[in-house]
Amino acid sequence: MLHAFSSETDYHLKYPDAIRFGYHDGGQHAYNPAIEPRSVIIGTASFVDDVIHAVKKFVNHCRSNSDLLDPVPRRLPAVLATIPVSQNSL
Repeated sequence: MLHAFSSETDYHLKYPDAIRFGYHDGGQHAYNPAIEPRSVIIGTASFVDDVIHAVKKFVNHCRSNSDLLDPVPRRLPAVLATIPVSQNSL
């Protein structure tokens, strides 16, 4: 749904009460159910900040939880891939 290049997808036609997500390049997220209960606006700057804080929280949780010390590093290569890009290909 998020990457359909639209705030509304076929899913929204099938489920009219589903929340639509839009974005703006400003700072703060916006949601006011009194004005529009089915729309959430994602601030891209806040979203990046949210991701950074979530990763930090996850890493700290992993460091303090011995049950995660083995499976998390083992699974990371399947989740995070680094692909070299040359300047010529841009």
